[in-house]
Amino acid sequence: MKQILRMYIDKNGNLWIKPAIGGLEFDHQFFDIFNSKGVFLKRIKLPLPDTYNRLVFDKDKLIGIDREGCELKIFDYVFL
Repeated sequence: MKQILRMYIDKNGNLWIKPAIGGLEFDHQFFDIFNSKGVFLKRIKLPLPDTYNRLVFDKDKLIGIDREGCELKIFDYVFL
């Protein structure tokens, strides 16, 4: 089983990793956040179903994209 499903880098240089959590379908997604030096910061839960399989960081917005359902969810993005 894959351990990392997707990786993203945000505007602050933080690495967002979506870990594999096998056997379950969620109405949310977990991401492990690491800083630019590789230090683990925290695990967050985004209110996005697994069908939202792409994230885009644009200025102060986090955009979740569901390509199959042709839907977007846009969140204000602040990382402290």
